[in-house]
Amino acid sequence: MLSVAVRLIYALDAHVVPMDATLDLPPIIYDKCDTRCHLRDLFWLCYSFDKDICLRTGQPPCIDDAHCELTLPSGYVHSHDATLMLGLPHVDKEVAPLFPWDLRLSILKSRIYQDLYTAHALRQSVPEQLTRIRNLDEVLETWRLSLPADFRPTLYFSQGTPVDPRLNTMAVILRLSYYYCVTMIHQASSRCEIMGVTPKGSGLQGITSSGKLSITASRSTISYLRTVSLVVNPECFWYEPWSLHSR
Repeated sequence: MLSVAVRLIYALDAHVVPMDATLDLPPIIYDKCDTRCHLRDLFWLCYSFDKDICLRTGQPPCIDDAHCELTLPSGYVHSHDATLMLGLPHVDKEVAPLFPWDLRLSILKSRIYQDLYTAHALRQSVPEQLTRIRNLDEVLETWRLSLPADFRPTLYFSQGTPVDPRLNTMAVILRLSYYYCVTMIHQASSRCEIMGVTPKGSGLQGITSSGKLSITASRSTISYLRTVSLVVNPECFWYEPWSLHSR
């Protein structure tokens, strides 16, 4: 169904930023009542699902970033951060809708797959892999630091980590997505060991540290789910809440 939706998105030119009738003018201002903006929203919805499914299944994406314009909706970042802080956004025709994941993180997910999990990426040398892992980690950290301090995901989460009482579903998904991206970035370093290659010096240290970060992020995900499962409606998650507490 997603692949069919993506073909329609391409056919309707929703993969490019809509322009005013005069080509010399900049992109149009976001307006929900404008069909072109609505189509663009549908593009981002498909894009979000596509990149998450791609990373989770390991199968190639339906949307190729090279054929799309990835300019975020006007005012998106401000609207996203305001929603994190207030819980319920002020909705009008000029406010971009909420998407399943932060669009900036969806774009990063696409890059994670492209740099680390494509057929070409699987054949890259150990130094190339470690360089890409380091670069992606830096981009992810830049994104994390750009978020409001009160809702910024911590580098790790344990049972003793305090949880903001203003917790909302969006903040929960944001933190889970962050830990998932950390895991997917750094678990790629395990291929160096599978390849039977043991680099010396900083290369070996990089593999070791990446492995630890991947494990820490995975443990943080479980610890966080144990905590928020008592706060957020279980319908928000794909797991059965009792399964975490019974182990």
